[in-house]
Amino acid sequence: MRACTSMLLITMPLACAFAQSGPNGFVPGHIFLTELGTEWNREPRSWIREVNPTTGESWIFADAEDGLYGNAGLAFTPDGSRLRVANLSSNTVIEFDAAGNGAVILTGANGLTGPFGGNCLAWDTLGRFFVINEYGFQALLRYEYASRNPLVLADWQDGLRGGGGIIVDRNGDVLVASRFLQRVTPDGEVSVIDPYFGSNGFPFARSVAIDRRHNRLYVAADHGVFPRGRIHRYRGFDPGTREMILTGFRPLDTAITIVLSNDDAELLIVDESNLYSVNVETLEQRVLFTAPVEPEFARLLGRGMVIAKAPKPGDMNCDNWVNNFDIDPFVLALTDEAGYAARFGWCDRTRADVNRDGTIDNFDIDAFVAAVIADTGD
Repeated sequence: MRACTSMLLITMPLACAFAQSGPNGFVPGHIFLTELGTEWNREPRSWIREVNPTTGESWIFADAEDGLYGNAGLAFTPDGSRLRVANLSSNTVIEFDAAGNGAVILTGANGLTGPFGGNCLAWDTLGRFFVINEYGFQALLRYEYASRNPLVLADWQDGLRGGGGIIVDRNGDVLVASRFLQRVTPDGEVSVIDPYFGSNGFPFARSVAIDRRHNRLYVAADHGVFPRGRIHRYRGFDPGTREMILTGFRPLDTAITIVLSNDDAELLIVDESNLYSVNVETLEQRVLFTAPVEPEFARLLGRGMVIAKAPKPGDMNCDNWVNNFDIDPFVLALTDEAGYAARFGWCDRTRADVNRDGTIDNFDIDAFVAAVIADTGD
């Protein structure tokens, strides 16, 4: 299962020099990709691949034997301890731990009608989980923390157009890249940020990413004509600032996925065959990984990508910031372990050990205050 592939696409007979995992079991900075195989007999082949961007080595994290079938979007749980994957063909969402042990957590009985898109899964800062569907009413679903009964936040009657990339901004709005670039508020109001349609019915917005300070918004689009895959950048959410910054990518069918690196310095792009890293300032581009070529079938990328993050001490609500919104949960973690679990169960109380001495106590207070003051968002 964990045999390596190098950037030279040679399967290595020896084990990789696997990097050291973080406290939640996943290696910070490692990139996870969904991968599909196609062949004449239509035998289902689906994988999640883990890539070490430093060495270029990669290995299979999970496959069809683990329940993958037509896999699409990926997302880590807010505390980083579990990896979720959407499966279009089996109409499921599966959750994996760092050892690759998976369990189906959502099915059609929980509102799924074909979860699909270049990252069709997302979380907000209240621990709520979002999925967008390709079929049926093409609904955007929201699950409260620990619930499997969804609220239909919006659907095709509100203007949504099937599966696509989603991301939740710091205001709690869901940005949807599915043909249009749209915004869905927590109350379910849908508005169009950028319609994207051209005279020939293209381009279609397919995936969306935004930096943590909301200064730059990125959209991957399928233009329908060669070169189809292009990357657009906005200043904030202003559609009038849209500029095409990169082109020449090859979407898988309609799938091309983007995410920003943990420090917002690199834009990662995955198309049908390659994983790219692009410096957001210079736009210098390099290939981190190329899908292996098999004699019996093609391995195809493009539908899903996510980066493992290191837990951030003091980030007590798991929103990836250490700020004033962490004060109440920090005090609760310090004084009432059960109360913290009840109110912030999607996060991790051990983050209150800010001075990293192995104990959560009053000696963490000064370190927490310093972390709040120092957090620049990097």
